Amino acid sequence: MNEGFLVDSSYELNYTHIMSKRLQVLFPDNEFNEIQKISQLNKQTIAQWVRDSIRSVIIKNSLLSPEKKIAKLLKYTKYSGPAGEIHEILKQIEKGKNL
Repeated sequence: MNEGFLVDSSYELNYTHIMSKRLQVLFPDNEFNEIQKISQLNKQTIAQWVRDSIRSVIIKNSLLSPEKKIAKLLKYTKYSGPAGEIHEILKQIEKGKNL
């Protein structure tokens, strides 16, 4: 174990391992070049673009029925919060900061 570490490196490894998983995907050169071009056009790294693309497919192909999706959204309607025009709400917030 490296003497310079203040944190137990096995704990750190386990913590990050729980938080995320690594996925290695092999692409033919022509497909990889397309991904690279598209990610650059979107001002993203390849990894960011791939994650966003996978997320959008997951959302599109969600196993939840439309009824279940609506039920999940409606669950939050029981909570109250600011209501009204956004510019008026923001003015009230700013006014409260200056009290």
